[in-house]
Amino acid sequence: HAVESVVERLVKLYRRSGREAAIPLLYAAVGRAFERFGEMGDALLAATVYQTSMDAYRVAGLPADADRMLRLIEQSNLASHAQMQRHEHRIEIPKEKVEEFLQQVIQGSLEESFERIAVNFLMKRKAMEQGVQEMALEAPLSAMIAQTRIQGDRVVAQIGSTEDDPIGRLIDHTNYHLNFSTVWLGWAFDRLQSTYKPSPDDIAAWANRTGLFGDGRLLADGLAAWAAEDHMKALHVLVPQIEAAFRMLVGRLGRPTTKAHPQMRQARMVVTMGEVLFHEETPVALGKNGADLVLHFRTLYADPRGHNLRNDIAHGIL
Repeated sequence: HAVESVVERLVKLYRRSGREAAIPLLYAAVGRAFERFGEMGDALLAATVYQTSMDAYRVAGLPADADRMLRLIEQSNLASHAQMQRHEHRIEIPKEKVEEFLQQVIQGSLEESFERIAVNFLMKRKAMEQGVQEMALEAPLSAMIAQTRIQGDRVVAQIGSTEDDPIGRLIDHTNYHLNFSTVWLGWAFDRLQSTYKPSPDDIAAWANRTGLFGDGRLLADGLAAWAAEDHMKALHVLVPQIEAAFRMLVGRLGRPTTKAHPQMRQARMVVTMGEVLFHEETPVALGKNGADLVLHFRTLYADPRGHNLRNDIAHGIL
């Protein structure tokens, strides 16, 4: 860190004195210092400081050294998993509370129960934002500390402090609630199944009542796989169907569903779910619940700070 501090000052001096040609040598020194730093520490520390070394080598015009550091970062990320400790927290839910909830949600007709499930399990943006603020008050130190998400040999996401990265904290908080609500969603579907005994075709017919899934055949096939607990097939059939349906929905609301091809001037490409969800006009186009829908879908399907389910499936990562 002392080397880095000195180099920051020398770079300014060299630029003022017309010695720009020597600046890459300064950054190369930073790269060597932090590479040595990483060799002296454990894997978790090494992965962090090697990043600084890699960046410095790139600025110094040393791509081979930068690529070498990238490989060391990947190796350190993999090795760091052995150092991480598992932390668990048990939450007990009274059976009476679960039963009260299920009686409120699963009642009336099958279609009405479907609607109540959708409304109850949609993440509400205002509630999630309030939760982030409450967490910041209850745990101010945690709210200030940045987080890094590692998956395999790579960093997949970084979440800043509540003040510096409100969207990142919002996605992270929503992701936690998605994990927790999944248990309740399972109970709701168990009660739905025992009460109405709907077939996969029944569920598909309700979900496709406005034709967002085309003829609905793939939707029904994916739901049949889910009912048979063939999770791999269900995921790979249903997730692309949900993306296609979401694109169809925003198209009906007047939003563009294609974009210009970067190499072929007259060709058009289909926009992805991520591109639609990250566009600032999408929540407005979706209407009253637009902000909630975008937050829910973005956290579940298209943001590395959440489940990122769509991207992990689309790119063969899952």
